[in-house]
Amino acid sequence: MKTNLLLSLAVLAAFSLGAAGCGKASDAAKQQATEKAIEAAMSGEGKNVDVKLGKDGNVASMSIKGKDGDGGNLDMTMNSNGGQMTIKATDENGKAVDIQMNGNGDNSSMTIQGDDGAMKMLTGDAAKVPEDFPKDIPQYPGLKVTMVQTMAEQQMYHIQAQTPDAMDKVATFCKEQYKAQGWTEQSSMNQGGDAPMTMLSYEKGERILNIVLSKDGDATVVSLNTGLQ
Repeated sequence: MKTNLLLSLAVLAAFSLGAAGCGKASDAAKQQATEKAIEAAMSGEGKNVDVKLGKDGNVASMSIKGKDGDGGNLDMTMNSNGGQMTIKATDENGKAVDIQMNGNGDNSSMTIQGDDGAMKMLTGDAAKVPEDFPKDIPQYPGLKVTMVQTMAEQQMYHIQAQTPDAMDKVATFCKEQYKAQGWTEQSSMNQGGDAPMTMLSYEKGERILNIVLSKDGDATVVSLNTGLQ
C-alpha cells in the first residue's frame, strides 16, 4: 500500500470539517480559497494537484488528482457523512485502495483494503485483542487495550495497552511466558532515567515479536508488534 496515501489521511480528515461548511452561495469564495490553500500546501511538498470540495445534503466530499513528489499518479476521493468517512484511491501500481473510517476522537475504526490485503485499526472502546491473535503470545493479565492494528494476510499485529502494574513486573511476565511458549529471546535492553523503557525482541520460526514497555504517569504502556520476518 502506498505510504503517501497513509500520510495524506491527516490532510483528508482535516478537510472533512472544512468541507462541511461548503455548499452555500455565500461560501463559494471561502470554498475556492480553501481549495487553493490545500493545492498550494501539497504542491509545496513536490506535488502538483487539483483539489475540489463539495457538499450534497449532509455529505461533504473532496477529490485530489495530480502527481505526487515522485511523479506518480495521485487520484483520491473522499466522502464524509458525520462520523463516517470513505476514501477511494489508487496506489503506485494503479491498484484500487479503499479506506473506511468510522467514529471520531479516541474511539474509531479504520479499514484499508488494498491489493496486498486489508489493514484494520481500532481505537478506544472498540479496541480489543483479535480472536485470531496468536495463542502462543500470552497477554499480561488485566491489560487495558487502547489500540489494535492488524493485517491478517501478513500475520501482522500491533497492540498498544496499559496496566497500573510496575514495568519490571510486566517485563518478568513477558520473559517467562514467551520462553515457555517457544520464543527465543534475541535482545533485551533497559533504559533508566526520567524516561524508563524496556525493549524485548524474540523470534520463533519465521515470526518475530517485539515488545516495548514505557511509563505514562503511574501506568505502564505496552507496545507489542508481531509478524513475519
